[in-house]
Amino acid sequence: MIKALPRLLKRALARLSRRPAAQGPALADFFDADWYRTQRPDLASLENPIAHYLSEGADQGLNPHPLFHTTWYLEHNPDVAAAGTNPLLHYVSAGAMEGRSPCAYFSAPWYVHKYPIVRVQDGGALRHYMTTGFRQGCNPNPYFDTVWYLKTYPEVADYPRDPLTHFVQIGEAAGYRPGPGFDPKWYLMRNPDVAKWPGTPFTHYVLAGAREERTAVRGPYDFADEQALARLLAAPVVSQESVASTLELPLASVEALVATPEGGQRVFQAAERSVQGVTTPLAPYPGLPYVAKVENALALGGTRYLASRGHIRHDEMAAFRDVKDAAVKYRHAHLDADGKVMLDFLLKPANWVEAGIDLMHEYSNNYFHFVVETLPRMILAEEAQLPASVPYLVERALHNNMLQLLELANTPGRPILPMESETMYRVGTLFYPSDVSSVVDSYEAGEANRLSVLDVPRIRAAVERCKAHFPAQPGGRRRRIYVGRSGGLRQLTNQQELEAALAARGFEIMRTENLDIPTQIAIFREADVIVAPTGAQLTNMVWAEPGAQVIVLASDHPSHQLYLWELLGRVSQARVSCVLGPRAFVRDDKYSVHDDYSIDVQKILDQI
Repeated sequence: MIKALPRLLKRALARLSRRPAAQGPALADFFDADWYRTQRPDLASLENPIAHYLSEGADQGLNPHPLFHTTWYLEHNPDVAAAGTNPLLHYVSAGAMEGRSPCAYFSAPWYVHKYPIVRVQDGGALRHYMTTGFRQGCNPNPYFDTVWYLKTYPEVADYPRDPLTHFVQIGEAAGYRPGPGFDPKWYLMRNPDVAKWPGTPFTHYVLAGAREERTAVRGPYDFADEQALARLLAAPVVSQESVASTLELPLASVEALVATPEGGQRVFQAAERSVQGVTTPLAPYPGLPYVAKVENALALGGTRYLASRGHIRHDEMAAFRDVKDAAVKYRHAHLDADGKVMLDFLLKPANWVEAGIDLMHEYSNNYFHFVVETLPRMILAEEAQLPASVPYLVERALHNNMLQLLELANTPGRPILPMESETMYRVGTLFYPSDVSSVVDSYEAGEANRLSVLDVPRIRAAVERCKAHFPAQPGGRRRRIYVGRSGGLRQLTNQQELEAALAARGFEIMRTENLDIPTQIAIFREADVIVAPTGAQLTNMVWAEPGAQVIVLASDHPSHQLYLWELLGRVSQARVSCVLGPRAFVRDDKYSVHDDYSIDVQKILDQI
């Protein structure tokens, strides 16, 4: 109530509530009482909303008008915050005439510069826009086009306020564009980090994105049509120049594609699943292993992503799209709430191959993922008895150790064709072996954390092919090995203490980063006991002989999928156990599963 206000505030209110525009704006110009009451249910019956705002509403972060944002004004005018002045009173008495902006949507300095006719005597820039400017086609900032907005959304003409207020109140939430130069949905897909912005995609662009030269609308190489991209990839002129591009299409699976007669052909399907996991029943993905044949597919180098028949295809992503704690593996793929995927890629005209078997994977350069996901897909492809002349398509930048594994497991000697990662290709005839193992990226200890499965028989088949190149030596020595890890993730804080204790008991202390595959196979084939923290180096347990003891070290973080190491131990019939230690809480973010930790050394010694 007005009578409850301090005397000084009442005088200011009386003076500023109604005054001629020649003296500056009035309080009533920027206070919408009806709208104010809608901000919270308890405000609906307020007798005097202005009094409420001046006495306590501002302190609660309430806004007096859709285009005056209390918190924003204080954050961008620290002198007002420091003085303890009510932000709306300051704006009416001084801020508007000083050219200060009332919110992120309205740039007063730009407006006055763009439209010099606006003067203080008009009540300030915002008042001019709300009363006269929008009718004259003036814009509130460089990126909101008043005339375009009214023409594009004709119902706005019947709205009782100005077009910018409509956008802030209604249009933005409905997905309306503020002008031809900004597409909010595309901007958010193109810039996924904007999802963490405290405001809206448009305010991000106004305040930061434009200055950072982020693109806000589709350009000539941002495709929403697979056929247009396919035509460019079939261009007759070969180019070495790469152009940053995007493709946005609905998500679907390859399996769904070959389920229709016109989509493709299932050239092979296994009679049964051979995955192993820890849930009962087993996780449903992947299903029965199959090999698809797709004509004129678009394949993204270094990934399992395809584009065909108006969809971006990825079996794993399609299977887990509704599992909230399953993360997207490829950093250049963005899935929106409507089920559309945007892929960032490099475009080279005339980038096509005649035929190939797609063995690519987003994590191909990770030793663990290559062994448990890529190699068994190779085994599946050979079960399909595909023509011997069709090459395997793999990443050109594949680590030398992965290339060695590929060559060792490729006993038929099938040709290998390297592809540029992050680059789109048109493939005349693409053979696509489905996933047979699935290692779900999950960081929240939720449902997805138990859904990983390994195709132990096919992994074992690939491992035996590799080991066959290096026959075991009769009477070879039995080694005790500690395999440490390098890098900044999941550091063992008392590693030196552990290594000293194990070395005193005859353990070899080693790192595998600089060892080639033949050397790693030879070492771990002779291992009797293996102690190692979680990491790619632990994958070497697949080379061990049956009965070898493997002790896995990890933190007690609930998101670890430690059962994967037990499943991997089944490949070589190793005896796998885990020793957990407390986290160091060096990090406590989404990826805190990679936190540092320590281990009770005696617990390890007791198991040896």
